[in-house]
Amino acid sequence: MLTTELARFEIQGNEVKPRYISRKEAALYLPICEQIISLYHASIGKKRNDIDSALSEIERRADFKVVRGLAKLVDDECVFAPAESIDYEMLRTNVFRAAQSRYPLVTKTDLLHTTHRDDAVKTIAAELGYSAEQLESLLVADLPQYHVLNAATKLFTPESLLQRYNLALAQALLYRTTEMTITLKSDYQIVWKYMKLARLIHEIDKLDEGYRIRLTGPASVFRNTQRYGIRMALFLPGLLLAKEFTMEAVINIHDQERFFRLDEQCGLRSYYAETSGEFDSSLEETFYESFRSRENTGWSIKREADLIDLGDTVVIPDFTFMHEDGRKAMLEIVGFWTPEYIEKKLNKLSRVRDTNLIIALSNSLNCARVDVANLQGKKLLFFKGVLKVKDVVECLGSRWPCKMTVTSRRILG
Repeated sequence: MLTTELARFEIQGNEVKPRYISRKEAALYLPICEQIISLYHASIGKKRNDIDSALSEIERRADFKVVRGLAKLVDDECVFAPAESIDYEMLRTNVFRAAQSRYPLVTKTDLLHTTHRDDAVKTIAAELGYSAEQLESLLVADLPQYHVLNAATKLFTPESLLQRYNLALAQALLYRTTEMTITLKSDYQIVWKYMKLARLIHEIDKLDEGYRIRLTGPASVFRNTQRYGIRMALFLPGLLLAKEFTMEAVINIHDQERFFRLDEQCGLRSYYAETSGEFDSSLEETFYESFRSRENTGWSIKREADLIDLGDTVVIPDFTFMHEDGRKAMLEIVGFWTPEYIEKKLNKLSRVRDTNLIIALSNSLNCARVDVANLQGKKLLFFKGVLKVKDVVECLGSRWPCKMTVTSRRILG
């Protein structure tokens, strides 16, 4: 991402907006993007300060912040390292000890000061197996500006670099965020995944359509708002994967609150992996397609269409069912996983309250050993191999709420 110094924004009333590169400006900056990308790819084996010098030439033709911002994004995808794999601290220690024995060293000798600095460097370098020039270079070779470019790991195009830059401008604004409010109508699983990865604390309210999610931080975090804002910035590309959302962030600028707003029409593109469209297993995909092809059940099915807030976490059931008469139920499939996963999963599901929830358990889990005593109020459906549509429909049609009794290896409820 960009550093704070490279952020560009403008204030309009109580709103703050990034100064994106517009379509009109793209005519200037696309060739500059290409020059920066080419520069890095042509600089394998060169030092970082040599690359910086070459960037100075490009800066003369455009805005300094933009050029340095574009270069920062390319630089972040590069691998730099010292020229040699040696213990630089030990080398300096040995050189300084050798120099101490020749103290004082001077750049102009006289009768009292007879040891010239350059002569001492040559002697010490020879003792260590280097030339004087090599030793002088190695003494600072582990500093970042002297690191050598080994590889450029991401292949940007000029267009993708410009898109990434505009997103980075939005992320840089979020460094100053104290809270964020999101309305979300789809893609709950993928958004929750990146919310969790960013370690954001949430509050969730159900709306007529979708959910309102408020992201805040614990009191201790607000001693360092910038650190929490960086988490918000890391989360933003995950939010952009949602097809329907609005976002309002409270931004602290010069001790005044401003608002930064985005929605799915903002034009920013995420570079995070999108996985919510994929099924977690062939078992889920097979069941989903089978249920949709089944006629006259009275029930419709949607995948990951709801979330259940548990305070410190959420449950996003695999499927939500809606009946023609307005009844609603959800299904969570627990397939073959480790015993530790099953225990954690069932403990989490046991916390779900006031929700018509079916839990489908594979017989391969050896469910006789699974503690289901805390799953009161849920319907348990055991299945072998493939989860059958008719068994789920039977579960959906039985009475809610249910008083669980362990009388059947197929349906408990």
